Amino acid sequence: MQILSIGTSVHSDLLMERLQKECAEYERKQIPLTVKKERYAKYDYLFLDIEEKQDVSGNLLPDIDEIKDRVKDILKKFLICYFEPIYIKKEMEEEYSYLDHREKNKVYQYLLKYKKEKIYQEEIAEILEEKLKTYLDWNNEILLDGFMRFRLKPYQEIMKETLKKALEDFFMEQEYREFLALLKHFVAIQEAKLECVHLVFDEKGLFRLYDDRYHKIGLEYVEEGLLTDDLSIRHYDLLISSLINIAPKKLVIHRIGNLSFLQEESYKEILETIEGIFQDSLEICFGCEFCKTILIKNLKN
Repeated sequence: MQILSIGTSVHSDLLMERLQKECAEYERKQIPLTVKKERYAKYDYLFLDIEEKQDVSGNLLPDIDEIKDRVKDILKKFLICYFEPIYIKKEMEEEYSYLDHREKNKVYQYLLKYKKEKIYQEEIAEILEEKLKTYLDWNNEILLDGFMRFRLKPYQEIMKETLKKALEDFFMEQEYREFLALLKHFVAIQEAKLECVHLVFDEKGLFRLYDDRYHKIGLEYVEEGLLTDDLSIRHYDLLISSLINIAPKKLVIHRIGNLSFLQEESYKEILETIEGIFQDSLEICFGCEFCKTILIKNLKN
């Protein structure tokens, strides 16, 4: 008896292999479930067949609904792994044709980041569960290409919205890179006010600037707000603007003590910005005599 036929235009061998593993599971239970493949036009069709049996009470074995439910879980993963990328590629070609190949790849990398989020995965899994179950409850044939195109509109909408977010991230990164390039050029054409600047931050996240003789840099080079213990975003903006104003030939960042706060997103962005502007003159220090002096001073405070 034929339980189900599944048509697909892509990766039928992989689907066949997975269904054969399912058949082997039933074979171990003495249930003769088999799968065969045939080609029709541009689609491969996989046919699941079973030999009906009866238990001692006269009930048919196996439970067809149970088999369909297990196949449904296989199809969920198959659609996500193989049909979703095809749909996304088609959407990008049609809607974002103005992007070149490299830019599309970059957008796709941002998309992958969103696809890993739990909320995305849960939404997609819920849609596929409901749509596949409803369809398979009433049908013994499914063409996956048509199912994806016509029956999974909510799934498509989620992918479109996620793709839009990935595109926004891509353009934001482009703007950020252009901004960094502008600041880097501005620093390069300026006359350096100090040969070397040492950037130190304590375990509270406060930044301090020192000159090449390890003296604190005062108001002649930095704005007053940078000399306070204010941890607001403005504090970090003042830091970057002060470094650009000084335009040192060499910038040394001292990373000492317990700096676990650097894993926070806001600190990562600040350091990435500084490193992006001063990458040609930047040095990272993980321990020197000056570091020890600052560390001892911080411990005393």
